[in-house]
Amino acid sequence: MTARLRMIRLDFKRALLVALLFPLVIFLIACDSVFRELPPGETAAAQVWRYGMMLCQYLPFFFAFWPMLHLNSWIGEGSVESLRAAGGGRFACGPSLILIWCLQLLAFVPALVLGWVKGLNFLWVTLYVMLIWMLLLGIFYALVICLQSVALPMLFLLFYYLFGSFPGWAGDLDPAMVSFLNKLYLFDTNNITGPWREGGYTETFWMAVKAGGPYFLAGVALILLFSSLEKKRTRPDRGRKGE
Repeated sequence: MTARLRMIRLDFKRALLVALLFPLVIFLIACDSVFRELPPGETAAAQVWRYGMMLCQYLPFFFAFWPMLHLNSWIGEGSVESLRAAGGGRFACGPSLILIWCLQLLAFVPALVLGWVKGLNFLWVTLYVMLIWMLLLGIFYALVICLQSVALPMLFLLFYYLFGSFPGWAGDLDPAMVSFLNKLYLFDTNNITGPWREGGYTETFWMAVKAGGPYFLAGVALILLFSSLEKKRTRPDRGRKGE
């Protein structure tokens, strides 16, 4: 665990500005949701809805920045050194991605505290979005391992994000086809921000866990599967000491 954290810290240190973009965007989204003046007749629940909506609209692509920084040193030109540092060349970075996911949860703490100070509970929608992100993280990792490239999976995530965030292109398609395509985009604002209408914060929190749990479990299973494949595909000569 200590070695993994040290490697993640070094990856972030090499590209500090990129690493800081993720928590900065989160905090700006929280500030906009908390301090934006509400229209007449709107309740505080509308601020929670806005927070969730903006997480879906602006954050999905930024989620990949931290895993990208770690995988870039693992798959790129520096992979030989990374394997040697890990020891024996049989080290898989999949568990490190789960650790990065936990660190990403911590990146939400300032936003959650700001919401709590203002009497708003952002926790349930934050957790729901992060549970969904685990599945995309697993797909991202699988693509990186299969393609031996970080850039191509990043392009995939970019197109996926643009596909869901800017649906204007769908105006000429059959409504049934549009409905089907919308289901492919996991960060659908209606699916994620809708539960706040159902009841109190405690109820929606468990609703979010129940709704996002399958995505999380599928993502973890995918990461663990490709971690085992990554160990098998590692060439022994890349990790031998003294070379």
